[in-house]
Amino acid sequence: MSADVFTQPLRQVHEVHSAANNTIHRILQDKEALKKKCEKDLTSLNAEIERVNLEDYNSTKASDNAVERLHNMFKENLLKQSNCWAEIEKQEKALVGLSGERVELAKTLIKTLEQEEKRKVEYQHFTQFTMQHKALLEVTIHNCELAEEITDSIDELISAHCNAIERRMRETEREIEELQLEVHQDYLEQFRSMYLTIGDLQYKKEANITALEEKIQVAHMQQEMHMESLNPKAREYSQMKKDLAKTKEELEKQVDVLKEKSVQYIEAFKPTERALIE
Repeated sequence: MSADVFTQPLRQVHEVHSAANNTIHRILQDKEALKKKCEKDLTSLNAEIERVNLEDYNSTKASDNAVERLHNMFKENLLKQSNCWAEIEKQEKALVGLSGERVELAKTLIKTLEQEEKRKVEYQHFTQFTMQHKALLEVTIHNCELAEEITDSIDELISAHCNAIERRMRETEREIEELQLEVHQDYLEQFRSMYLTIGDLQYKKEANITALEEKIQVAHMQQEMHMESLNPKAREYSQMKKDLAKTKEELEKQVDVLKEKSVQYIEAFKPTERALIE
């Protein structure tokens, strides 16, 4: 009986402990996976930043060379225009060509400067974005590490409390079993005393019934004898026989009640009997 009382709670404790261990294991796996992913993203981001920085350096150097080359070409163009103006009539066609060339060079320079400015803006935006994302990744990795530490602490706390509850429940189960044994033993003594008392009472009442039956037979014989002799005392013996019969009937009812109580006590004692046998 006591084992049935504690089996379900113990099973629930084990189920809670098992569920907690599974949840903690899953959390650790998720955090470890997230940490590895963030570290991988951080490595890729650093590589991309290094690549873009190198590309920016090369682009800046190429742009400076192009601008310097264009400036030199401007100077050369101006020099050629000066020579052409000296020989304006001879070099009119050359001047027109050079003017057209200058216009194209100006367009190219403007386009180059615009592209360079656009590239610098894009590089600035990229740098800002990567710094923000890098900071977020570092915070996420830090949070994952904190979550792992907290999860380990919770795991230890849950395990310690579950083990303490289990130990306490087993101690309580043992104490209840000892208390139940004492109660059953006390009840055994009470049952033995009560059963003997009922048996003794039943025996005495049955003996009284037997004595009443003999008295009824004697009264019946006396009644018949006085009736044959027409003795008035026949009525007295008739009344005596009725009174004795009534008393006998009441005793028989009392005996039946005692028998029923005996059966009830025996049925009520069976759980204690089984517990003491076990």
